[in-house]
Amino acid sequence: MFAGPIVPALVTPLTPQGEVDEGACHRLLDHVVAGGAQAVLALGSTGESATLGADRRSSALVAFAAAATGRVRLAVGVTEPSLSATLVEARKAVDAGAEALVVTPPYYAPVDQKTVIQFYEQVAAAVSLPLLAYNIPSFTKTWIEPPTMQLLLESGVLSGVKDSSADMEYLTRVMLAVERSGRSDVLIYTGMDMLLLVSLVIGATGAIAASSNFAPRLSVDLHDAVRRGDLDSARELQRRLVRLIQLLRAGPLPQGIKSALSLIGICGDTPAAPVEALPADKQQVLADGLRELGFLEKA
Repeated sequence: MFAGPIVPALVTPLTPQGEVDEGACHRLLDHVVAGGAQAVLALGSTGESATLGADRRSSALVAFAAAATGRVRLAVGVTEPSLSATLVEARKAVDAGAEALVVTPPYYAPVDQKTVIQFYEQVAAAVSLPLLAYNIPSFTKTWIEPPTMQLLLESGVLSGVKDSSADMEYLTRVMLAVERSGRSDVLIYTGMDMLLLVSLVIGATGAIAASSNFAPRLSVDLHDAVRRGDLDSARELQRRLVRLIQLLRAGPLPQGIKSALSLIGICGDTPAAPVEALPADKQQVLADGLRELGFLEKA
């Protein structure tokens, strides 16, 4: 069973020419594993799955699967607007050795809840991997409503959820839906590391989040502090995490994260087009902030 409390939502390292940097994919896996990650997500929103294109998605999948084998559990994001495209990408992930799929509902035109249910049922029937529903309505225009979640959990179609809505009322209602489903094995992840502490306190499994590319140990330590009941330490770690996240949001996703990773020698700072690398003035602000937080050596 796929599991792991802190799951870095991996960036996809690219060369300056925009091709997948396989060596950097391995370095990134080394980095997050050393930071305590037990599982990773490739090709999610932070991994630029929507803008890489099919060939680079396939190259990144192969590179991350090779780097993860025998070391860390691998989930793969599938974010496609149609059922047919979703099934193509899901089968590629299965063939590569993924252990779970994190799947958005169809998007572009909003869909109703009946369609959401049928969609996940059809994906589950086509692939034999645990499915986590990816609720990110700011991107998909569609909410996976808690009653829909409950039904899909009760039927065994879903194994969990990643919620990136930043809506704590919604996440609380999802918790109630999980309870009503009678399932004790459901994975409940926040996709918003800004909300990691409060999500853990109300019962979430953990986070699938972007900042853990750069500083996985910070979120791992926060999770561990909550689990042992040390809320004073957890609050201090969350304050530090918030300051880090504010720095990493230095431009369109994933500009700031790739720039930060380039500063510690993990990968280059090239995003997928049309996004460009973080401008030099903003990179300097980012570097100064990371030094102030103790993540980089003082000049």
